[in-house]
Amino acid sequence: MSAPTFARPHPLWWLLIVGGLGLVALLVHCDAAYQWWCEHVTELFTRPVLWGIWVGAVVAHVLEARHAHKLAVRHGLHEEATAWTLQTLMLGYPSLHLLKQACANQGESA
Repeated sequence: MSAPTFARPHPLWWLLIVGGLGLVALLVHCDAAYQWWCEHVTELFTRPVLWGIWVGAVVAHVLEARHAHKLAVRHGLHEEATAWTLQTLMLGYPSLHLLKQACANQGESA
């Protein structure tokens, strides 16, 4: 059995990414939140633009999580594959980057 390779990105990544996606989802799905945002922050982003940003981010994170799972399994990280997949689903790039580093540190290129 190999040494554990699961790593967590800096907490700031969690705050920025999960908070940002949550905010965009709130603005897309809640009329009152969107109205407040337009009155107090900016009217720069229309609802359709925010919807596109949110859907694009969700699709990107799902695809990154799928890739993370395949990568972890391919490199023999079967016990950690689920953790890498779920973390990458939430964070995207920061998690996938750490997984690629872990795979490279095992002597295999990711």
